[in-house]
Amino acid sequence: PGVYTGLDQTTFHSASHALLIQFAGKQNLHYRHFYQYVRVVPARSYQLRAWVKTEDITTDSGPRLEVRDAYDPGFLHDVSDDLTGSTTGWSLMTLDFTTGPTTELIVVGVVRLPSRKLDNLIAGKVWVDDFTLTAIP
Repeated sequence: PGVYTGLDQTTFHSASHALLIQFAGKQNLHYRHFYQYVRVVPARSYQLRAWVKTEDITTDSGPRLEVRDAYDPGFLHDVSDDLTGSTTGWSLMTLDFTTGPTTELIVVGVVRLPSRKLDNLIAGKVWVDDFTLTAIP
């Protein structure tokens, strides 16, 4: 309740669709419902890239890209800056990280952490497209 997640075929960066997450503005949601498991090499540096677009994202705690160790977030848990407000077009977001000494499986996704402010109900839309994960030499 309070959020729609699906494919949008009318707004996209490339190909024919993008992920759309739309918040209704009625809750201070902890959102972590879009993710994918990815196999990685331990103790290796990577860069996550995604193209994002926002429309009227409210509150101080907007959606973010997230990378975490699938078994132990103590070894790896990184998030990007918040996506808030509105963008005029598509923006490239990057998140550089290094896997833990035993990390072989990560979770890559979009997360929205609850706000601690009084005006904390999240509304608006975020589109995410063209995720890539690249090992950094």
